[in-house]
Amino acid sequence: TSPTKTVEIGGLAFPVREMFEAKFDDGEHVILDITALNAALDRLNVRQVMAAVTPALRRQVSENGLEADHLERLRAAGPDFRPATQIMRGPHAWIVDGNHRAHLWIEAGSAAIPVRIAPELLWRLYIVRQPLTEIA
Repeated sequence: TSPTKTVEIGGLAFPVREMFEAKFDDGEHVILDITALNAALDRLNVRQVMAAVTPALRRQVSENGLEADHLERLRAAGPDFRPATQIMRGPHAWIVDGNHRAHLWIEAGSAAIPVRIAPELLWRLYIVRQPLTEIA
């Protein structure tokens, strides 16, 4: 999982919780606390598996959004073998964390990418139910 990210306010470092906004084809819209979901996957010792790079996965990685500066930072840092996090919803899986890492694996020609998969009964526990306030 990702190292803990912090933001400095008044000389104090506060942990930043990563969120992911998912809008599904049927209209359901959720915001997930990715920091807490990844911590749960760690506690539950969910193993990494390899997900085949399919046209649907390529499209999803592209549609999730890719920031060029983030990709450049990852390229400069060297290989990052941490798995992406996917959630299952019905028969489909969506990447909710590690999209940029997945892109780099695909870009390098990998036939599969490392992922940890959260079943629907687990990830639904990490839906953020209140509006988020952004710190600028």
